[in-house]
Amino acid sequence: MTPPDAAVFRTTERPRELGWLLRPSRRDWHEFIHQLDKLLSENLDGKALDAAGAPKKNASGDTLGSLNRMQEFMLRHKVRPDAARVVLKPLRDVREARQLPAHVLKANVTDRTYIHKQVVLLDDVNQSLVAIRGWLSTHPKNRDLPLPHSDESLGRYYRM
Repeated sequence: MTPPDAAVFRTTERPRELGWLLRPSRRDWHEFIHQLDKLLSENLDGKALDAAGAPKKNASGDTLGSLNRMQEFMLRHKVRPDAARVVLKPLRDVREARQLPAHVLKANVTDRTYIHKQVVLLDDVNQSLVAIRGWLSTHPKNRDLPLPHSDESLGRYYRM
C-alpha cells in the first residue's frame, strides 16, 4: 500500500477549466472530458505507485500506463480482478472518450443529452474514487490517518 507521505494524486485541486457544461455542445463536451482525464489519469502520481510497488511493466515487458499500474497494484493486493475492472471502468471510460476526438473529425453540434451524460459520468467517477479511497484506507498504516475530505465533514450526501 502507499506510504502515508505518498499521495496517489499529485493534486486534488480542480482545474479552473473543469466545470459544468454551460453549452451542451460536442466541443464543450470534449473539452470537459479532456480536463477530467487530465485530473484523473494524468494526475495519478507515478512516484506514489512506485512507492507502493506497482509494476511499471506487464508480463510481456510492455510499459504500463497509470491506470494499468493501478489495476496491477490492486490485483497484487488481493482485489478480485472483476472488482478492479469495475472500480477502474469510469476512469477508463474517461480516457477512452478523450482519445475519440483526436482520431475523428466531426462538426460541432448542440445536444442537451451532454448535460445528462456529464452528471452520470461524474457520479460514476465519484463512486470509483470513493471505492479506491475506501480500499486504500484499510491498510494498517492508513487506518488512523485523518481524511481531509471525509464524508462527515462534507455532510451526509456529497456529490462531486
